[in-house]
Amino acid sequence: KVSLDIKTVLELHDMEINNEGEEEPIYEKIDMSFEQFKMFAIVAVDHCHITSKLCFNPLREKFNKVINKVKKNGNLTVLEDRISQLNNENLFVNFNSRFPSSFNHLLDNNNYDLNKIDKFITFYDFCTGKWLEDLVLITLQKLQEEGEINVKEIKNGVEADYNNRKTEIDILVIKGYEMFLISCTTSQKIKVVKQKAFEAIYRAQQLGGEHAKVVVVSPMYNRRGMDGNRFSRDNNLEELEKDLSQFDAARNAGQNLIGINELRKELGLSRQGVSLSERLIGIIEG
Repeated sequence: KVSLDIKTVLELHDMEINNEGEEEPIYEKIDMSFEQFKMFAIVAVDHCHITSKLCFNPLREKFNKVINKVKKNGNLTVLEDRISQLNNENLFVNFNSRFPSSFNHLLDNNNYDLNKIDKFITFYDFCTGKWLEDLVLITLQKLQEEGEINVKEIKNGVEADYNNRKTEIDILVIKGYEMFLISCTTSQKIKVVKQKAFEAIYRAQQLGGEHAKVVVVSPMYNRRGMDGNRFSRDNNLEELEKDLSQFDAARNAGQNLIGINELRKELGLSRQGVSLSERLIGIIEG
């Protein structure tokens, strides 16, 4: 029997490891309880299902440009000033009204100051995408604990350099000699999800060869015209699978696309179809 770990796999491919990954979900880093996290995920997924838009888009739109600028030139004062300005505009109060059970402890607790850069960036990262990684991570960990999947290692946030090019992997799962690279995106646009899929396919083949498998998780609609939604006519997993098959990528990722239906079933928002847990078991255990 061949049994590898993430560190060994990366080193075998001449990658310089910056972060071997973690087992701790990011919601714990912002002092959220599991119950608060689950409520956040339920509201976020249900909002995606109803409107085709993430309910925290205003936060993302206001900060993407600012944070990218800060990361590029390291001017932290710009970010500090902008955070203070938005606090004064009551942005977080309005944001908190959508998730009252999740964020009261952050915004009303003087010990958790969102004016502090590290605290805010963690909060921002969670709200604008990392929550979905958390959902997949804790689902995998639960399946491992219950013996539903027989895997050696599950890590999120793996970072490495290859030929001076930074690589960040959302979630890696190691089972024997098999690697499962799980890419998560909160976008529902086919263009964005397709790009994430191809990036994951390339990285998986580089690290794990023909035995590596890719799983793409998003709140994208599962089928065309779902619930009469016009947006879903072009932006759905059926179309994405067709696109991937044209590039001979269906075998690696096309069959492992997980969308809004599985997320809703996992969170108790629907009784139909299969859940995120059931799909992950099927993919990993064959």
